Amino acid sequence: MPIAEGLYQHRIADQANDITEKWVLSQQDNGTQLNITFSSDYTLTATVLINTSDSITHFAYHIDDNFHGQYQREANSLSVERTLPGNTRISDQIILPDDAILDLPFVCCKPYTLLALQKQGVSSVFAPLLRSGDRAGDLAKKSLRFVTNAKITLERQTYHTQHYRYGRDYWLNEYHHVLRARQDLYDIILVEYSR
Repeated sequence: MPIAEGLYQHRIADQANDITEKWVLSQQDNGTQLNITFSSDYTLTATVLINTSDSITHFAYHIDDNFHGQYQREANSLSVERTLPGNTRISDQIILPDDAILDLPFVCCKPYTLLALQKQGVSSVFAPLLRSGDRAGDLAKKSLRFVTNAKITLERQTYHTQHYRYGRDYWLNEYHHVLRARQDLYDIILVEYSR
């Protein structure tokens, strides 16, 4: 049963650019599950499992007919299975620090990264590269900056938010859903939302 769902619209200088991210968050026995459909010049579908500690533990994706795979978080490693164009299959076992954070490239997943960084401080962050054949992702030390509590108005409605900076600016509501992400003139806005 869905807990929350929404639709992000990507915009450049306030003009929609036909990129969207639709998501549904559902309760599971051992945590929550996010189902995502990202639409651009390609379509990506993904399933993300989040444990009761709000850590991403499993991520599976499918991009058109070309790429698909899964990432499974274990105690001190990440198990990766990917299939590339031409049915090339690659398996990787990546050793990670126990407190490493999995940072997925979807706006609906950013709260898990942001809140983990807020709790842990500077941490190892692994970011999967979904359309790359040469490597499964990048590992780097990252940090987060809390900017302020702020009121923002979107689609003629005012929200109380927490504003964070992590590569770009993110505004989260009281349920820790991103309402807006912004970098320069590029905006990602939550245009449909129900809880």
